[in-house]
Amino acid sequence: MPLDLTTPGGITLALTPELVLTVWVLVLMLVAAWRHRDAGVQREVGLLTVIGLVSTGLAVAWLWAQGATPVGLPAMMALDGFRFATSLVFLLGALLTVMLSLGYVDRERIQAPEYYVLILLGTLGMMFMAGAADLVVMFLGLELMSVAVYVLAGVNRRSVFAAEAALKYFLLGAFASGFFLYGIALVYGATGTTNLWLIHGRVTAFMAAAVKAAGFAALVRVLHQAFDGLPIWHGAVWWLAVITMVVGNVIALAQRPLKRMLAYSSIAHAGYLLVAVASGSAIGSAAFLFYAVVYTLMTIGAFAVLAAAGTGGEQGVLIDDLNGLATRRPWIAAAMTVFMLSLLGFPGTAGFIGKWYILSAAVDADQRLLAVILVGASVVSAGFYLPPIMAMYMRPAPSAEAHQATRIVGAARWAVGVMAVALLLFGFWPNRARSQQAR
Repeated sequence: MPLDLTTPGGITLALTPELVLTVWVLVLMLVAAWRHRDAGVQREVGLLTVIGLVSTGLAVAWLWAQGATPVGLPAMMALDGFRFATSLVFLLGALLTVMLSLGYVDRERIQAPEYYVLILLGTLGMMFMAGAADLVVMFLGLELMSVAVYVLAGVNRRSVFAAEAALKYFLLGAFASGFFLYGIALVYGATGTTNLWLIHGRVTAFMAAAVKAAGFAALVRVLHQAFDGLPIWHGAVWWLAVITMVVGNVIALAQRPLKRMLAYSSIAHAGYLLVAVASGSAIGSAAFLFYAVVYTLMTIGAFAVLAAAGTGGEQGVLIDDLNGLATRRPWIAAAMTVFMLSLLGFPGTAGFIGKWYILSAAVDADQRLLAVILVGASVVSAGFYLPPIMAMYMRPAPSAEAHQATRIVGAARWAVGVMAVALLLFGFWPNRARSQQAR
């Protein structure tokens, strides 16, 4: 379906998913404002958020199925499979987060219906980032996502940890935004444009779960589209991938709180994604998309189990707190085992298939040393992914009352189950998902 992007109708159709999500943001803001004193409004807004995310996903799928292609002047938003695939990844991550949050916000006594509105705004920013064909649009998407996540980090106003995290994230984000703007200025000075298609023609020449996936999707868009003909960035990304994998795994080894361990290990997974980016090939882009989906599932799932195991928040959950979980809550322990093994890259899980695809892209790009380093980093990660499994299955519960409060109920229960099953299905039958990502 060709879309003339010089006409209002063509532009509107091209932005259908983003417009649908924007309408839902406005609707939910009005609902939260008019009924802010109603005790049940928070759950109602959460359920409406699920409907909004699903309807936006259907809009993305429709546009993708129609084979939308741009006609006319270079657009500021791309119309290609990469945009549609990454949008579905972001929407999936947001949907799972909302389903897990329906019970979590009540347990933590977070009375803020705007919580769900901020998730939608952050997702909208991610979609603009990954779909941008112009650096200015990419920056606007980055800021929309960042501001929403700043507030989400500190939404629990009774927690000093939340306030500290929000302040640190805000300062770091402002600093990074300055660097990004400076880079845009350099590109504009060298090429006279911020449009990625025009940059490609003149010089013959791109973040995440869902935030990390958005950043990395934007990185892939920039490097593989605008600077595809410039080999100079391959070496820089190569070294960045090595440093990220090594540093992330080494720091994660020293962590006892599970939340900190998962946070630092996510640095290593960023390095794995950089290996796919460094290949600079279509195989690498497909491997990136597959691993982004898998990483979203296993990371959100692991944090969901930590939220259930924690009392008053999951930040204080240690490995020893999981002792004997398999005897008291066997299905929760089984799901956590799937998430940990998939993060490790154990055969039979989607994490293994994702790393295999990334290794294939690296070898195909003649980056064999980088592939060897990735394998070594994965072996090191066994030092912090296996101990939680050992604690759940090989150690007794500390007391008869242990894990009585460890429960996952309602929509969160279904979400965790679906994520665990999906990781196993992708691990044993990856070809169908792989073929869709290759498109």
